[in-house]
Amino acid sequence: MEEYYPEVESLKLAIEEKMGRKIRKPGDFGDLACKIADETGSHVGVTTIKRLWGYIGSDSRMREDTLSVFARFVGCADWQGFCADVREKAGVDSAFLTGRQVSAADLANGDCVEIGWLPDRYCLVRHMGGGCFVVEKAVNGKLRVGDTFRASLFCVGQPLYVTDLVQSGGSSVSYVAGIKNGLTLVRKVEKS
Repeated sequence: MEEYYPEVESLKLAIEEKMGRKIRKPGDFGDLACKIADETGSHVGVTTIKRLWGYIGSDSRMREDTLSVFARFVGCADWQGFCADVREKAGVDSAFLTGRQVSAADLANGDCVEIGWLPDRYCLVRHMGGGCFVVEKAVNGKLRVGDTFRASLFCVGQPLYVTDLVQSGGSSVSYVAGIKNGLTLVRKVEKS
């Protein structure tokens, strides 16, 4: 079942959504077994349901035909159909970064990077070493001149995640820029 772990977790969420509650207590497993039998005409034992939810441990794998019964309960033809449906709805959830990018590891102390994001945000940041940056210029955003933060990568089309952001001597927080569309500008500024 390990190779299907994300799909199995999605199946459990779909079942809980259909049931209108979390499946946690012994009575919940019995209720689910009865509902599955009523709606699919197939029997799944309470012990099997407890194994699926991790309520009791087991070294054995869940059989595909058993997973198909659960899948039919949530409206799919079978287990493979459920998996295909989950993958189609989820889309690709990982990819290699291909946009223009600048890595903090490739910067020397004092190197500057221009970054921008929608609608009209712009910052010029200077690398202080070790992935630490100070904001030199800021336009229309929450980052302000003098703020310091840590970042490892600036990449066009990807959000910028910063940690240890300190503004005006306040406490350290995390921040993300360009959540919806990612950074639209990433450029290392050559020293003059």
